[in-house]
Amino acid sequence: MLHLSFYPSGRARGFTLIELVMVIMLTGILAVISSDFMRRSVDGWLAQSGRSEMANAAAAASEKLGREIRRALPNSVRTFRDGGQNCIELVPVLYSSEYITMPVASAASQFRAVMFPSGVGGERGYVAVYPYSSRVVYGNGPFRGAAISTSLATAAAPASNEQLVQLAATEQFPSDSPRKRFFLVDTPVAWCEDGAGGLWRYRNYGFAADSRGLIPTSGANAELVINNLLPGSFAVEVDAAQLQRNAVVRFSFSLLRSQRTGNWLGTGGEQTPLVMEVQLQNVP
Repeated sequence: MLHLSFYPSGRARGFTLIELVMVIMLTGILAVISSDFMRRSVDGWLAQSGRSEMANAAAAASEKLGREIRRALPNSVRTFRDGGQNCIELVPVLYSSEYITMPVASAASQFRAVMFPSGVGGERGYVAVYPYSSRVVYGNGPFRGAAISTSLATAAAPASNEQLVQLAATEQFPSDSPRKRFFLVDTPVAWCEDGAGGLWRYRNYGFAADSRGLIPTSGANAELVINNLLPGSFAVEVDAAQLQRNAVVRFSFSLLRSQRTGNWLGTGGEQTPLVMEVQLQNVP
């Protein structure tokens, strides 16, 4: 007689030790592969984010410096080294127009000018007339050159497309501008690196033939623009104006993104160089 045996359909079945070990090994292999894939993805995202951050910082700093150079008083852009670090200095132009009268032959405390483009009055700054060289902008001695007034000037409200510009003291300029042009300018500003990864913008230190030693190193007049500059990478060249073209300023610097285990001042990280040329559009 044939006997058949079977297990009830609802009865649970186990697995062997070999099957358990294989499952554990496969799970471990999958975990290692997944973690390595995730690590590479995260590292790639962090690297891309860091590069984007450096590119944005470089673009913002170069645009700010380039804009100031474009607005600079003619022949006021110059370079020097302060404490062994490279600097660029310039005189910002606030307003410009053409004058009708100007105290050249004799001293006076006011002059007539064509209305400023703003046309509201109250424009204020130092008066600059025919700044044909840095010597007449900054001067040979400790004071400013003869092309810039020693006192502030304020423009009155316009009348019949003219404005009366009032000087705080009596002034006399050495020569007329061939195009009857004058500028209202601010005091000089300087951009310098500090040798420790910082690029700074300094202001309110006054006019001087030699600005070394006058740059404020702290306070409200010192503005940190970049804090991850590659030390020693900030360089500036000024090509003087010629008959065929205006003056050109070329500056360059590199930003440094440190390795994850390093620091901002090391040289083993990733570098982002930047080179920019700016044409000085203003003429005396």
